[in-house]
Amino acid sequence: MIPNLTTEQRREYLEKASKVRRERAIVRNDLKSGLMTFGQVLKLADADCQAVSNMRVKQVINSMPGYGHAKTQQLMRALQIADGRRIKGLGVRQRAALLEVLGC
Repeated sequence: MIPNLTTEQRREYLEKASKVRRERAIVRNDLKSGLMTFGQVLKLADADCQAVSNMRVKQVINSMPGYGHAKTQQLMRALQIADGRRIKGLGVRQRAALLEVLGC
């Protein structure tokens, strides 16, 4: 069922979604350029940054230097991380394994 939203509500939701997409793009670019580490991404997620917490793990790994689609899939299979897993949904062992592989 489609909710009945006013024009103002719809505009607010669109602005919020746009803000989250911009924040995620900044995080991915910082990872790609080496300005941010995987450990820092986890700290942002722990600090309740919604944009980072809801990012898919494969997007974050794919943004790391040296990781393309195939290498990301291989790593996720090796660490038994589901394809649709989000950063906030990682288990303690999965986080530790990713930190070991990707560095702090």
